[in-house]
Amino acid sequence: MKKIGVIGGSGFIGSYITKKFLKERHHVKVSATDIFNEEKYKHLWKLENSDRLQIQQLDVANEEELQEFVSDCSIIIHGGTPFLLDFKDPQSELFDPTIKGTENILEIINKTSSVTKVVFIASVAAYNTNFPMPAGEKSPNDIFNENDTPYINEDSHPYAQAKFLANQTVIKFINENPFIHFEITSVSPV
Repeated sequence: MKKIGVIGGSGFIGSYITKKFLKERHHVKVSATDIFNEEKYKHLWKLENSDRLQIQQLDVANEEELQEFVSDCSIIIHGGTPFLLDFKDPQSELFDPTIKGTENILEIINKTSSVTKVVFIASVAAYNTNFPMPAGEKSPNDIFNENDTPYINEDSHPYAQAKFLANQTVIKFINENPFIHFEITSVSPV
């Protein structure tokens, strides 16, 4: 039976992913940025097959913790971006954990032969940081999809910019590493 690592597995989208894999009777390891803050993940213990659930401390900036987290997993789902609308320092609270975290995950997984697939939960902001407003010179009636050039606006919310730049990090990694041992999928829920 595969072990699935879900970074951000107690968040809104992550909880549903955790629930699905537990229901399919997989072993699921969920990250916690603060293992002592049980309020963040106690709802997961109520899920079907929670006896197959493991909660583990993880700071994606800490490469040792990250290596330990992924070491026994065959699939990694990364949806652990901090969702902050109110913050003091966008660099340390949004950009660093989102972009450097993505870089670290790719680097560590590239060294971990047990991982066969990684899924990045991006965002509509990975294509248009102005969402729900039109991208660039587009009008509200224009269609904008993944075939268009991704659009970033420096005036967009830092969360959107961080998600955009993290997705660009994934694309750059794929382009620079065409023969990796694992599959990469990036999804952008709206």
